[in-house]
Amino acid sequence: MALGLVVTGAAAGILPMESASAATRVATTIASMSWGDRATVTGATSTVSGVASPQELRTGTLQRLDETGAWTDVKPFQTDLDGRFDVSFDQPVAGTQTFRVLLATTATAYSVNSARFAYSVTKHATPVSADLSVPTVTQNGVAVISGTVGAGYANRVVQIHRRATGSTTWTRVATSAPLTTDRYEVKVPTTTVGSYDLRAYTVATDVAAAGTSAAKDLKVTPQPRSLMAMDLTGIAEGPVTRDEFKQAFGLPAPLGSTDNRQYDDTTVENGWLRTTFEAGKMHSIPTGNNGAVITPALPEQVEDATISYQIRFSSDFDWSLGGKLPGLSGVAPGVSPTMPTGGKIDGASSGWSGRVMWLGPKAYGHVGSKANEMAAYMYHPGQSSIYGDNEWTNTAFEAGKTHTVTLRHKMNTVGQSDGILQVWIDGNLVVDRHDYVYRTRSDVKIGNLMWHLFRGGNTAAWAGSRDGYVEISGLKVTTP
Repeated sequence: MALGLVVTGAAAGILPMESASAATRVATTIASMSWGDRATVTGATSTVSGVASPQELRTGTLQRLDETGAWTDVKPFQTDLDGRFDVSFDQPVAGTQTFRVLLATTATAYSVNSARFAYSVTKHATPVSADLSVPTVTQNGVAVISGTVGAGYANRVVQIHRRATGSTTWTRVATSAPLTTDRYEVKVPTTTVGSYDLRAYTVATDVAAAGTSAAKDLKVTPQPRSLMAMDLTGIAEGPVTRDEFKQAFGLPAPLGSTDNRQYDDTTVENGWLRTTFEAGKMHSIPTGNNGAVITPALPEQVEDATISYQIRFSSDFDWSLGGKLPGLSGVAPGVSPTMPTGGKIDGASSGWSGRVMWLGPKAYGHVGSKANEMAAYMYHPGQSSIYGDNEWTNTAFEAGKTHTVTLRHKMNTVGQSDGILQVWIDGNLVVDRHDYVYRTRSDVKIGNLMWHLFRGGNTAAWAGSRDGYVEISGLKVTTP
């Protein structure tokens, strides 16, 4: 777009400089005016250019018409010796913005104002990203939404909006502090059970449009209900009796045999329940019950349950070939809760069990170069071996270190392969099966804790070369 204007001092009402004679000055013209794109956004750079005549070095000012109707200086500039100028400037605010160029009086030429030029300035976009820390959280659990805000983030806040899945109505549920960097992080309320869409939103400012992130899905599940929890409060340090074991797990009487030898390898040590493994012994070799095999009933039969506990092996533990650790099981009415163990699995598929094992490389080549590997040790319909199947985790226990073990079992629909088996070690999901078959009859559920801690296996080769122990604390069994 080219504009030109010639203004004489008298016609323009501009007084000549006192130090020079009006007769010595000539009119000023501005030719080849260019203002760039008429439509632009806040923060974008526009450039105005032109050529002043007479051609000489002179100063000028870019001016903007403000809200009061007055001209305000935006940017000074200087032409080159040929009278050419280029002035770049950032668009300050949205709306219709009117500018002009003012060239100052010189000794040889009068001052001049260019024609006005109006820009249509819209607010610049505000990109907002969002990531959710977890897709599913239990009621009152921690879920965090975080991300970035694009240009113009300073002192803006990010609102977190939520709506029930399928709804069209968004509600603000949280707000960030004013931003000092382009990143935000906001904790999401999880007090109400349900499935939700979440988004991050920033309100518009004078120069920036509102910004909205893509929606993220969050499922808030009910707080799990406790079925069993280990509590050693009031139990003295040292050997544990049958009654103290019942107390620790809140078990009702009776609890199987009254023979305390079942518990003779179990002690309370500094708030942990310790099971000692003597050198040269495995579960039933040379004689007796070496370790612990106790299978108390849960207070009710359920379809979905999770067992979790902290575990610690002695610092010089001999991993040998491997051994058993606590888990859960379920059997049909009238069937022994230990039926789905020890190579005992009947054709009627009347039970299942899911314990944890540590397995050494001498027992299974799968372990490879690791000192041991944790596995979910499963008895279930269709198992490939009479002694059950291993669900490998590719994760090793570390002697002397506290680990957290969690297993979830959800019964399959009878006739379908839709059961869930999940295993976490130290919070990391290492087994995630959603096609598991636990049962072929509907009266098989989840009904027993398997407090099984022993070396074995079924031969003396599973024994350790030295004494060692395994400690358990914080065991709990929950159901949704």
